Amino acid sequence: MPHAHGADIGGIRTLDDLRARCVINEETGCWHWRLAISQGSPRVHVKHPALPGDNKSTMRGRRAALLLATGRDLPKGQFAYARLCCAASDCVNPKHARSGSRAEHGEWLRKTGKVKNLLSKSAASRRTWDKRGRKLTPEMRQEILHSGEPHSALAQRFGVSKFVIYQVRKGITHSAVMPGASVFNWRP
Repeated sequence: MPHAHGADIGGIRTLDDLRARCVINEETGCWHWRLAISQGSPRVHVKHPALPGDNKSTMRGRRAALLLATGRDLPKGQFAYARLCCAASDCVNPKHARSGSRAEHGEWLRKTGKVKNLLSKSAASRRTWDKRGRKLTPEMRQEILHSGEPHSALAQRFGVSKFVIYQVRKGITHSAVMPGASVFNWRP
């Protein structure tokens, strides 16, 4: 029988409810969530007295597992992540989850190597290096502006990325050396 629009059809209230919605891997002990996943993480609709307001919330799977196992929500500034024994991103077994601060989570990421060699992290590192590692003097910027050399040759000569050379030539960055550059003469 279909339910009426807006009717409260439940939510997960106990660890047994959570486990019933998972596929259990007997070898690893992982509870693989088989319902909603958002951005690679399980999304669990929980109804529990420890939650504020109407006692309902949608949260990430490991946080929900810890809430149901301990009977209380995580303190402010803490979040749930996997223990070193668990490599599954969809696991909601409370024995495979722990909570901690951002610093503890960073240490966990370093130990597991989950962010090592990620393309997005490498690109961010290069951008940071260009900003902090190599400074362009006003003379270098003027030489870049007046040179007919390709971006790659200038980048190699000055020890910066081709993108930095592009930014200087387009006036996107380092605009203080551009003739007539001012914050008052920009175009929308």
